[in-house]
Amino acid sequence: MKRYLLCISLVAVLGQPTLGAPSSEVRGERLEVRGEKQEARGKKQENALEVRGERSEVRGERLENCSPLAGCRPLTSLTSLTSLTSQNISSQNISSQNEESLITFPAGCDRLEYAMRLEVKRIDITGILVLKQTAEGEIRGAMMNEFGVSALNLLVTPDRRKVTLLNVSPLLNKWYIKRAIRTDMKYLFRARMSDVGKKRKGRRIEMTGDGITLHGRHGITYHFNQQAEPIPTDDDETTE
Repeated sequence: MKRYLLCISLVAVLGQPTLGAPSSEVRGERLEVRGEKQEARGKKQENALEVRGERSEVRGERLENCSPLAGCRPLTSLTSLTSLTSQNISSQNISSQNEESLITFPAGCDRLEYAMRLEVKRIDITGILVLKQTAEGEIRGAMMNEFGVSALNLLVTPDRRKVTLLNVSPLLNKWYIKRAIRTDMKYLFRARMSDVGKKRKGRRIEMTGDGITLHGRHGITYHFNQQAEPIPTDDDETTE
């Protein structure tokens, strides 16, 4: 019995190296496979870096070719487009400035007279509108009825961007009526021949022979019939 147990113990002790040998070989193979995978990953990373470097070089060459010194086509086309648009805008501004206004003072005349009729709801005022232009370009106007009573006075700046009403009659001395008349007069003095017959901002201008009709806002209508001949300046009268 003792001999049998001794044999079993010897076999167990001698068998450990034989059983441990395959496990070490498998571990070595696994380590080799891991090393190969790491090498493959390193090669992929190197290739990716090389590709990125080539792309960056290509982009740098494109930027150099598109520099202002090299004369890149997109830049020249953009500059030409901006120059053309600026030329078109400047030509439109020059044409609008050269276009004749509806209310103009002929050469040698600084005074105009119109037979004016103002219709505001149930109010109907008729009279004469006298316009006087100063040497600085300011326009001063006065509307009077047949009896010489002033209905309103107005001042227009030389650039015709601002109109001020003065000495408004009690019939028209309401804030909403004065505001409407002021904005309508501003539109009239800034209007040009191209604005005739067109409705803009709720207003429309019509030409009837020697007269001008302005359909303003809030139901106000203005009729202007110019006198036969403009009145010459004082200097012309003295010279004659």
